[in-house]
Amino acid sequence: MRPGGQQVLRPIQAFAFYEMWRMRGLFGPMRVGAGKTLITLLAPLILNARAPILVLPAKLIDKTKREMVSLNKHWKIPNHIRIYSYEMLGRVDHVHLLQKYPLCDLIIADECHKLRNPKAAVSRRFKRHFEAHPGCMFIGLSGTITKRSIRDYEHLMRWALKPINSPLPMNWGEVEDWSDVLDEHSRDRPAPGALAFFTSQPEPSLKEIRQGYQKRLIETGGIVTTTDHRIDASLLLRGVRYPQGRAINEAFSTLRDLWEMPDGTPLIDAKSVWRHARELALGFWGRWDPYPPDEWMLPRAEWAKTCRKILSASRSLDSEKAVVNAIDSGLHRDAAPILRAWRAIKDTFEPNPVPVWIDPKPLEWVADWCLRNVGIVWTEHVPFANELAKRTKLCYYGRKGVDEKTGKVLDKHDPTWTCIASIKSGSEGFNLQAWNTALVTAVVPNGSQSEQLFGRLHRDGTKHDEVTFDLMLGCREHLTSFWRARSDAQFVKDTTGEEQKLLYADIDVPEDIIDSAPQWASKDD
Repeated sequence: MRPGGQQVLRPIQAFAFYEMWRMRGLFGPMRVGAGKTLITLLAPLILNARAPILVLPAKLIDKTKREMVSLNKHWKIPNHIRIYSYEMLGRVDHVHLLQKYPLCDLIIADECHKLRNPKAAVSRRFKRHFEAHPGCMFIGLSGTITKRSIRDYEHLMRWALKPINSPLPMNWGEVEDWSDVLDEHSRDRPAPGALAFFTSQPEPSLKEIRQGYQKRLIETGGIVTTTDHRIDASLLLRGVRYPQGRAINEAFSTLRDLWEMPDGTPLIDAKSVWRHARELALGFWGRWDPYPPDEWMLPRAEWAKTCRKILSASRSLDSEKAVVNAIDSGLHRDAAPILRAWRAIKDTFEPNPVPVWIDPKPLEWVADWCLRNVGIVWTEHVPFANELAKRTKLCYYGRKGVDEKTGKVLDKHDPTWTCIASIKSGSEGFNLQAWNTALVTAVVPNGSQSEQLFGRLHRDGTKHDEVTFDLMLGCREHLTSFWRARSDAQFVKDTTGEEQKLLYADIDVPEDIIDSAPQWASKDD
């Protein structure tokens, strides 16, 4: 601490510093709002790192730099930290960036759930770096470390603690077996095997097996997790219905019965049905105008299939552009004709997605909510957000949490005025505890993003007695998303001990939320 500094460490921060110093690394599944920013900035000092790198989502870099200036008034923040974004490290033109910095002796990954897909380009580059530099230390922090599987973070623990200190088996096949037992959506759940030894029950239930694993996890040196929420405000999640007109009902009838859009465009898979249902529930749907011709779509689909196949089988290629470069250099010769066919037709059509509005009622209802409340309207769909901002004259914080009209950043918005914010851009990193009311226009379908979103307002430092999120429920996909996210949250709580907002929040979803309207019906009903 600097002379005259007025801040003090929270107990969880002090414990994190002790563990990282003791183990020369840290794996920190710590709740949203636990004070991870200060941990990331002081870690190089604690570990006496000569060439540290801090990796963040691109949208949080400016915010972190502002916080560095503010925190430097109280703490001796090292000035030799290099800051990169996950997005930059994942680009093909920065494939050798980490290799060009061989002196790096510490990598700090804030929001490290960005690395949970081991096949993603940025994750593969981290993996190659740690293989080439086994002495490099790693700190991984996130309030949402996993979605539904221990596979999401197994490699992160190995980087932080080295394989010998990880609570998971060193053999990948055994890790797969543990995952099949513990994971939320395991299809063929086997017998618990060695996991049964972590419980005291002769025939333990799945919950007891998960809790035994949790005990092993949180008692491992170098792992620091928050097992209580300790926020002096209650959290209310309130499901709300809103008006939907005849046009929405008719569009859903077509979607459910025929798997077609209102103009007759067929949908091939359930993911497309799911995506368009969430749009139709808000009174619009998105289509390419004009629709691409078959001579463009067919080569595109064939190239996408081929590219995915090559990436899944490769240990060195990690992006579409890298696959293109490999084919051009003479590798994967069987894919060369497919790439040539796609290149020949690629520039003949440029997709132009446009929203098609079929019912103004949902938009009008949200605009009225903005008049009756002071809060944040969280949106998933850009066309809906743009139209809402146009009607209400409110700021819309879209890409990187910035309002294009004013240039302001979301966390600098006056909390006495309502605003609109992108879920994708604003649900991580921003401290928005000045607000206590929000509306979510499309319920997010997984527990980790829900935890991040609710944690923007419901976090340490709030001066409100209660924080309320109104969740718009306009179709079966919305409600399914909510219960799926709750299921994810239970998995995280059982396996890591982290308290989850979706579990301790007060939930008010009307019992009659589902009626006979077609937007709630299933094709298989």
